[in-house]
Amino acid sequence: MRPDAGWGVIDVTGVPKNALQGLAHVWQPVQVLITDEDLDGLDIHLVNETSREIEAKVELACLRDGSVKVAGGQCDIVLPARSVQRLTSSTLIGAFFDIAYAYRFGPRANDASHVVLRNAHSGRTLSEAFHFPDLSAGERRDIGLSTSIERDGEAWALTVSTERLARWVHVVDPHYYAAVE
Repeated sequence: MRPDAGWGVIDVTGVPKNALQGLAHVWQPVQVLITDEDLDGLDIHLVNETSREIEAKVELACLRDGSVKVAGGQCDIVLPARSVQRLTSSTLIGAFFDIAYAYRFGPRANDASHVVLRNAHSGRTLSEAFHFPDLSAGERRDIGLSTSIERDGEAWALTVSTERLARWVHVVDPHYYAAVE
């Protein structure tokens, strides 16, 4: 073998490539995915590839400026084993809302939509997904980014937090490889 970009998600030295982080989210056995259906808003796809039924809660929040909730909704749902279900954003919101900015009536009401799938009993996050109606970087603003390094058992953990939604965060450390949770 010789070092090269290659097609895989693990490099020649056994280190995960950056693409593995993104793929890990869509390779989960229980997940939520979002598709933009243009004039029909967003479709929320709930996937349960496990052999057990899951009682869950779906939460949708539409954010302006990365922190102000301008629309949203939630519902309880049962995900049968080995199933896929689809919800529409209008079902969760309960009213018309141009969530994908397809109609373009005036300025965009939201700059991000966030969907969280939680275990109905424990509240633990099972999966989450985001949709951005405008993928351009837009204006720069202070998102209240803070970091801390903490001891996590025998290892160290980097905690990154923000006051507003951070669309992209890139950590560079030649001695660290991110773990997929």
